[in-house]
Amino acid sequence: MFKKLTLFVIFISSSLIFAQAEEEVIVTGSYIKGSPTDGASPVEIYDRDVIESIGAINVADITANTAVNSGSENNADSFTSGATQGRTNVNLRGLGLTSTLVLIDGRRVTFSGAVANDGSVFVDTSQIPTIALERVEILKEGAASVYGSDAIAGVVNYIFRRDFTGFEVDITRQQIDATSSARDDRASFIYGGEWGDANVVVAYSTLDRSPMPGSAKIYHHMGVSGLGTSFRNVTGGVTVADANHPW
Repeated sequence: MFKKLTLFVIFISSSLIFAQAEEEVIVTGSYIKGSPTDGASPVEIYDRDVIESIGAINVADITANTAVNSGSENNADSFTSGATQGRTNVNLRGLGLTSTLVLIDGRRVTFSGAVANDGSVFVDTSQIPTIALERVEILKEGAASVYGSDAIAGVVNYIFRRDFTGFEVDITRQQIDATSSARDDRASFIYGGEWGDANVVVAYSTLDRSPMPGSAKIYHHMGVSGLGTSFRNVTGGVTVADANHPW
């Protein structure tokens, strides 16, 4: 009886030792070529070449070229932004500013001190110098299960040029035509250097947008339509194209 009990105890101890041993896990990849758009989650990527090709004056010009973004408060002008003039934001799929998560290098960002016209808080993307961007990644579907309720509409991740070395200057002027008084003047620079194992990147950008008088806008001179217009008649005060469509 004593021998049987001893063997039983040794067997149990041996089982416990084997259970604590680490198992080797082998992950097998795939050689099937794919892209971010056909993966498990659709991701739209704007790299440095695309950012320069679209002539983006500020970050708002990048998101304005995406079909998934909506809302006029994405612009920094006072004509469409209202209380958020001078600031830009992202509103994916039109679900509201609080439903889009904005990240910088994969990290959350503090909200702007101002609030949107509807009282929503948002991340002011105008604080990001366009010249400092390496790429912009846009997750075009809800990711609340991963990031939380502020990512119901999707995620926008701004990636900086962390390994940049050298000095780069960009001076840009944009205007509607040669005779227009309204223009956008931007001056920006980026500097990066290496000191041993450390790398420092400094970027700065300033934008001067001159005003455009209402008389210089072409769209308010358009012909009267039976369907009315979506704006007030600037030249005629409160006169409207159709009484059934006062705005």
